[in-house]
Order: sequence, then C-alpha cells, then structure tokens
Amino acid sequence: MDSFIPAILTMYIETYQQCFSKPNYKYFQGFILGLLIAEGKRTTTKIAEASFFLDRHISSFAGFLSRNKWELDKVKEAQ
Repeated sequence: MDSFIPAILTMYIETYQQCFSKPNYKYFQGFILGLLIAEGKRTTTKIAEASFFLDRHISSFAGFLSRNKWELDKVKEAQ
C-alpha cells in the first residue's frame, strides 16, 4: 500500500499509529486514504469502496468507525 502513497502523507498518518491496535490502524489508514480518494458525497460505503487496498468487508469497516473505542486523549497528544 505504501508504494502509491506520498511519503508526506504516510508520515502524517504514522503519527497516529500509537493510538490504535494493529488491526484498527489498518482501518484508520484505509479511512483516511479512502476519504481522500472517494468522490462526491463521502459516505461510509463510498469511503470503504475507495479503500480497495484494505481487503476487508464493508461491515468490518463500518464497525471500526461506529464501535471502535477511540482514545481521544491519545489522538490529541499525537497531533
């Protein structure tokens, strides 16, 4: 996946790696990149479809967004 992602974007995304478990970090990467790639109205479905490189079912992707326990303090610190 890293081969087609600009290095500056990879460095920015890696800043948040400590905030997620290893599997959830993959979803986070997919969400950010899918958000940038998706066209038109950015729904969960469109973002998941744009994250074709994840090889995960959309229900898993939606679960990550809706049920993941976010540690907001870690995310704020990573900024």
